[in-house]
Order: sequence, then C-alpha cells, then structure tokens
Amino acid sequence: MAMPLGRIAIGLVGLIVVAVGLYQIYQGFKAGFERQFQTYALTPKEAKLATDVGRFGTAAREWSSRSWVF
Repeated sequence: MAMPLGRIAIGLVGLIVVAVGLYQIYQGFKAGFERQFQTYALTPKEAKLATDVGRFGTAAREWSSRSWVF
C-alpha cells in the first residue's frame, strides 16, 4: 500500500476476485457443468438431483473461494 500503485493493484485484485465469483454463480445457474455427465444414463429424477447438487456445488465453490480473501 505504500507503493505508488499499491491501492490500484489491490483494487484490481479485488475486482478480479469479484468477477470470478460472479462467473461461478453464473455457471451454477446456467448449469453448464451438465456436459460433464451423461444425462441419458440417468432417470429424470436422478438428472434433476444431479443438476441441483451441481448448481449448489458451483455456488458453494464461489463462496469458499471468496472466504480466503476476507
């Protein structure tokens, strides 16, 4: 912080962390992770459960990645 660009550098790092977090939340709602498993091999109930758990996990990953910053 004592360096001339210290505040700017800290601000940029903060913006990057926020942007990555928002992208993680977006991915969770978009459910783009579904490409990673074969939904045709699942019953409709199993596919819904996998999607819901995947969304929750993606959002949780965002919150846990944010915890090390604060």
